[in-house]
Amino acid sequence: MDIQQSSPQVPWLTNSEVARQAAEVLGMDAASTPETFGQALPDVDAEAFSRLADRIAVPVAALAGACGLRETQILIRAGRIGSLGVQESDHLFRIAYVAVLAARVLNDWQQSGEWLTTAQHGLSDRVPLDCLNTNEGTEKVTSLLMRLEQGFFA
Repeated sequence: MDIQQSSPQVPWLTNSEVARQAAEVLGMDAASTPETFGQALPDVDAEAFSRLADRIAVPVAALAGACGLRETQILIRAGRIGSLGVQESDHLFRIAYVAVLAARVLNDWQQSGEWLTTAQHGLSDRVPLDCLNTNEGTEKVTSLLMRLEQGFFA
């Protein structure tokens, strides 16, 4: 796995294969997989919430809440607007990226969802899903997953 050092000012993706798989889970065109967090993701539609929720067995409402939305807003967007805004698509992509990473570490999509929605000691008893709205929080969650993958239980 190619791990790169990150700067607190620069959004980052540590593994391009994980990023491609996250884009696939969301139904994005592989060619539009971002290289950094915070980029506009024009082809992420509101249905991506359902695709990710189904894959990791987490309610759409939980994913919507992590993106600062209510489930009803997702349903309205799916029916009227279709695509998500920059901030919403970025948050959802972060969640998908970490879900893929967790599924690889835990060897199971459902365990990935359970891990994302359960308070983790290595995050000061915070829920990983609640940490993914900032670069710093995302880095802490991915760092914890890397430690778990290497056998360090935090």
